[in-house]
Amino acid sequence: MTNRAKWLVLVSLYLLSVALSTFIQLDRFDQAYGLFEPASPIQVEVQIVSEPRLQTQRFASDTEQTRTWVEGILKTLKTTQGRSYKLSIPVTVMFNSNLDVPPTGSLIEISSTAFRQSWTKRSCCILEAASEFELIQDAPRYLAFANKFKDNLFRSMSYAPSHGAALVPGLLLGDTRHQSTQLDLAMRTSGLSHLTAVSGGNVTIVLGFVVGILATFGLQGFRLILGASLTLIWYVLIVGFEPSVIRAATMGSITLAAFTFGKPTTTGRILVFTVFGLTIANPWLLLSWGFGLSVFATAGLVWLAPRLIAVMPVKHPWSIVAALLAATISASVVTAPLIALMTGTSSTVTVIANLLAAPLVAITTVLGLVSSLIAFGSPVIAAPISFLASLPAELIAQIALFSSNLPGASQQIPLGAVGIGFFWVVTLVTLTLIVKSNLSAKISIAIFSSIGLIIPILSFSYRYIDGWPPPKTVLIACDVGQGSALLVPLSNKRGILFDVGPNPKKIDDCLDQAGINTLVAIFLSHFHADHVLGIAGAIDGRRVEHVFSTEVFEPQDQYVEVNQVLEVAGLRLKTIKAGSIFKIDQVHIETIWPTRILTDGVVANLASLVQIVQVAGSRILITGDIEPAAQEAIRAENKKQDFDVALIPHHGSKFQDPAFAGWVGSDLAVVSVGENTFGHPAEQTIKSWKNFSEIFRTDQLGSFAVHQQNGQLKVSYR
Repeated sequence: MTNRAKWLVLVSLYLLSVALSTFIQLDRFDQAYGLFEPASPIQVEVQIVSEPRLQTQRFASDTEQTRTWVEGILKTLKTTQGRSYKLSIPVTVMFNSNLDVPPTGSLIEISSTAFRQSWTKRSCCILEAASEFELIQDAPRYLAFANKFKDNLFRSMSYAPSHGAALVPGLLLGDTRHQSTQLDLAMRTSGLSHLTAVSGGNVTIVLGFVVGILATFGLQGFRLILGASLTLIWYVLIVGFEPSVIRAATMGSITLAAFTFGKPTTTGRILVFTVFGLTIANPWLLLSWGFGLSVFATAGLVWLAPRLIAVMPVKHPWSIVAALLAATISASVVTAPLIALMTGTSSTVTVIANLLAAPLVAITTVLGLVSSLIAFGSPVIAAPISFLASLPAELIAQIALFSSNLPGASQQIPLGAVGIGFFWVVTLVTLTLIVKSNLSAKISIAIFSSIGLIIPILSFSYRYIDGWPPPKTVLIACDVGQGSALLVPLSNKRGILFDVGPNPKKIDDCLDQAGINTLVAIFLSHFHADHVLGIAGAIDGRRVEHVFSTEVFEPQDQYVEVNQVLEVAGLRLKTIKAGSIFKIDQVHIETIWPTRILTDGVVANLASLVQIVQVAGSRILITGDIEPAAQEAIRAENKKQDFDVALIPHHGSKFQDPAFAGWVGSDLAVVSVGENTFGHPAEQTIKSWKNFSEIFRTDQLGSFAVHQQNGQLKVSYR
């Protein structure tokens, strides 16, 4: 049997095994869910297997609730009929408050009602905790040690620079909880976020450091391999069982086993059999972006990087630089199409940012590891080492912040699967021509040096053939989900932004699609999360000249968070009130509300900025989340005006003044809304506005543009 036939048989058996494994696990999930009694509370014991995560929810009353959720293994289920079942099923536990959840490995008991969860979530169901938990059993000693290791690392970073202190746990342990929203977005935009997703590189650094120490003390052969194996187990326990960590640890284990039994094999084969084994045991890994990126990056390092090095006619000491360049380009190019598919964007600065950051990662990882170990005995001695570890991490953060702020640092890939496929094919064909051809050294170097430009060139090409936004656009309603963000584009890639939505990524995407590099002004109508928490995405990678807001700073925590993001970017929030007038290019903006503070409703909503924007002969009314009392006051204080475009207040909620739509009288009405559970937009509101306006919704159209065509206002969407 030829090698090709053997691989064909192997792949066929693999696909059959994955299908069978998926069927078996789904059947287990169905059987486990069948034991629940949704109509009555049940008692369950769950072993926590992940760090707690926070989720903020908003409700129709505009109250906000922060919830805590963790992933776990359902161990015991007790029904109201007295039946008890021993299980071992993955579940997600959701608490209705911000609780101090016990560390990983702890066993808790809760009362719960069950909700079926999509099989793509790799979990049987979501358990909604009906009450606070009861701690049944502390984490095992080995996990308690791992948790204490993390705590020591966080405590030792108390005097370190803010960004560096947040990045050290990310680089060493993959823990990004302390990263600011702006830093997190900058890391993603610059293509450096993989550094905080622990994978093969981190495992290699830690193993290399420990093995070097052990070898210094004379350990050799089996003892050295045993020490490396224990280190690998210890590191995985501390970091957690993330998909990329599982992949790296499995490959490391196979490699150590091969050395132990004297049967070394190629890294490529180890990668293939690792992927086959893990995805058969856990088919849900095939749905994990982290696992996919880890596998693709490793494949690039294993199969592509050596070939790129081979065509580089360089000698020592430049061979080290060549190896670093080849590794960076290989991983970046091979994963770029997957990242484009995942995010719809492409980083044009990823290669240079990774080249600059790569030498700093090992220094941070090793010093962070040393400081954490020393902190067990003396936190005082560990503090200066932690400070030293934070310095290269701070430099990585500055590289991310600087590169992500370069014009065009992140570009949209707007042609869907066809565009991304073409993007990938062109890249791989170019690389194949290099590694398979017998070109001269000079030509090879020239082509090789241009590889880093392939991604930017393709990205910019797609940007300009996309044709978005249309000519003479006066307003773009950004699809930011359940929230609001409106953009008035200006000449020379500038714009004026009214609210920024709740999600930094979504507003960043909308501004990228519109080609906006400079925001002359950002107006924040009020401080509810769905209007302001996308601020980091709006300012990242762009020049921002002014940020204005209402004078009512409620809710306070959102106001504080916005100010923190602006402070990091060197910006200052300025308040405005009714009567404020701005003229930016040919755009005239007049603020007509609030003239006073009302309390007949939600104060933050009632104090929303209401502004009249005149651009290219079109009159636009932007209303924030004003409620009936404010709408009535605006009608009483201003004569009836006919607008061309208006934003329906409060995402079209049912809380509306019945006469307001008629007073506005706009030809076009915008509803900025996304998937929600509290009835936005309300049917009666839509009916009321339809008597006067043609209605366009972001949840139905996505982002859309209002533009002038033949003297008329038209709506186009992507």
